[in-house]
Amino acid sequence: MKVSVSGSVRTFNLSNEQEAAVSKICAKQGIKYRAVPPEEFGLPMGQVFGFLPAKTAAGKNTAGPAEAQHFTDTLLVMYNLKGSGMDRFLRALRQAELDLPLKAVLTPTNSEWLPKDLLAELKKEHDTLHQQ
Repeated sequence: MKVSVSGSVRTFNLSNEQEAAVSKICAKQGIKYRAVPPEEFGLPMGQVFGFLPAKTAAGKNTAGPAEAQHFTDTLLVMYNLKGSGMDRFLRALRQAELDLPLKAVLTPTNSEWLPKDLLAELKKEHDTLHQQ
């Protein structure tokens, strides 16, 4: 059976077991998957997905030293999962009992953010939602 490719997923700091499970789900659903290595943690999210050039429009390099950008939290970022594709993907993650509380969708705004900045924003939102 041929599966058409629709959308992309990038992950940060997953265990080998989690990576294997996400990779399997993505393969079954025709989603491009890549675990982001730590040396790319200093790149803007758009670059991580392969969309932005190495420098910003202002000509400044947005990447800092990889050590300064490192974080240990797990993070899953989705792009272009259309229609019921996102629901199907998230349902498969739940069925696989993957504990990945910090998930995001790549947007024009956050595509220019560093992964650690996206993570910080997600943590704020997560904390706010769980305080109510």
